[in-house]
Amino acid sequence: MPTYSYTYKKLHDIEWFFQCEGWAIHAVSNAGYIPSKIDRDKNFQVQCDVEETPNIIESQNDIYINEDYVRYRLELQNNRRESAFGDYIRGFVRMAQKGFCSFDRDITQVRDDRQYVLIAAPSRYIEPRIELTKLINGEDVYFWRETVMHNDRVFENWYFR
Repeated sequence: MPTYSYTYKKLHDIEWFFQCEGWAIHAVSNAGYIPSKIDRDKNFQVQCDVEETPNIIESQNDIYINEDYVRYRLELQNNRRESAFGDYIRGFVRMAQKGFCSFDRDITQVRDDRQYVLIAAPSRYIEPRIELTKLINGEDVYFWRETVMHNDRVFENWYFR
């Protein structure tokens, strides 16, 4: 199975996908950790298939957005541009419109490179239009959740291995 090299992972923002219990998951590595079970060639094909998948959700009102975390992240980056919030969430919302729960690697903590945070997701379960069998099975990607506190703010982080 061809995997991503360490150097490639550290230099690129890799989007990777898996499914778990019927949910389609999209994660962005932010030049950090991705599970070793992610096959580089298969992931590239899934990226292409997802790109071609039409939206299921049209209204942003039907999408959950983790606004507190996004604002906190932008605040830490000292990013005060008016358009920063919309610029940051755009790709995650696009994936949520396709039926994916969309995560970004958490850069607000340096203690664990495997820490991801949910950024956007359909507000209710919706089956994506991509065949879930094309996605890596969630049984091959071990994950757990943990509630953490950042500067008096509580967030739920996900860890992938």
